[in-house]
Amino acid sequence: MRHGTRGTYDSLLRRIDRETGTLAVSDITPQDYIGWHTRWCANGRTSIAHSLVATAKQLFGYGSDVLYDDDCSCFLGTIRGIHFTPPKPRKRGVTVEQANAIRAKAHKMERPSIALAQAFQFELKFRQREVIGEWVPQSEPGASDVMNDDEKWLRGIRWSEIDARLILRHTVLTRNGEKEIEVDLKRMPMVMEELSKLGKRPASGPVVICEWSGIPWTSHEFRRWWRKVADACGIPKTVYNMDSRERRTGADTAASDDDISDEGRPGSSNDHARRLIEKIRALLRQLSPEQEQGDVIHDIALDIHSGKISEADICPKLCRRYVTKQWKAGRQREEP
Repeated sequence: MRHGTRGTYDSLLRRIDRETGTLAVSDITPQDYIGWHTRWCANGRTSIAHSLVATAKQLFGYGSDVLYDDDCSCFLGTIRGIHFTPPKPRKRGVTVEQANAIRAKAHKMERPSIALAQAFQFELKFRQREVIGEWVPQSEPGASDVMNDDEKWLRGIRWSEIDARLILRHTVLTRNGEKEIEVDLKRMPMVMEELSKLGKRPASGPVVICEWSGIPWTSHEFRRWWRKVADACGIPKTVYNMDSRERRTGADTAASDDDISDEGRPGSSNDHARRLIEKIRALLRQLSPEQEQGDVIHDIALDIHSGKISEADICPKLCRRYVTKQWKAGRQREEP
C-alpha cells in the first residue's frame, strides 16, 4: 500500500477513534451506525461519510475474521442489510478560463511554481502527485536523490525527463503498476508559455519547486496555496485542485500520448494556440522535413511568448529563417 494511501486510512481511523472509540462493540446498535453516517454527511460531505462508514465496517470485519471477536461478528450480521447511497461522481472540472486565471494570478502572487504545475495538470491530465511529487519516509520503496530530514521525494516530474526536443517521458503509477508515458510538450500551449517564462531550464532536479523552501512542495502546502490563488480568482470553493485534470475512464487510468492529443480535450483546449501551431506547420511543409518541424515550431512559439516576434510576423520568410537557424545549430552539434 502506498504511503499516501496509508495516510488516508490513518486519518479516517483517527477520526473514527476520536468520535466513536469510547463505545464498546457490544453496545453499538445499527441505529448508531446509521447515526454516524448521518452526522458525517453534515454540510453535504457525503464522500467523506461514505469513506468513514466503509472503513468502520472494515474494522468490524477485521475483528470478526482475524480476531474472531463474537461481538464484531454479531454486529456485522445486524448491519448486513444496511446500504448507503454512494456519492455521485464529481463532474465538475477546471475550465480553460479558470486554468489561465489561476496561472496569471499565481504569477502576481509570486508563486510561479503553482502556475507551472497548473499548466501540467490541466493539459497533460496529470494527478497532483504526478506533477509535484510527494514526500515519503526514507524507509519507503523507491530511490531518490532529493532528501529533506527523514523524508525523500518521489514521483514528480524531473527536468532530466524532458529532452532537448521537449519530449517528456514520465513514469506514473496505475492499478496495474508503473507505466511510462511520452508527451510532446510542444503541443501543450500552457506548458510552453510557462516554460518560456523560466528562461534557461535546469538539466536536472524537480521541475516544480516551492518558492519559499527551495524544495518540492508538500501536498498539503501546495493545495493550501492553490486554494489561496483560486480564491483570489473568484473560483468557487466547490472546484478543487484535483479537478484540474479532465475526468478519465477509470479513476486510475494513466494518460497516454493519445489521451493528451489536441483532439482529446474537446471544448477546453487552447484553440487559438492550436490554430497558430497548425499555421506554422503548414508553412514548414515545404521548408523542412517533418521530423525536424517540432524543433522549429518550438523556437517560434517560445519567441512569440517572450515577445521577440508577434503572430502577425508569421510568414514563409520568417519560417525559412528559423529552419536555417535549426540547421546551423545541428551542424554545430555534429562538429567535433
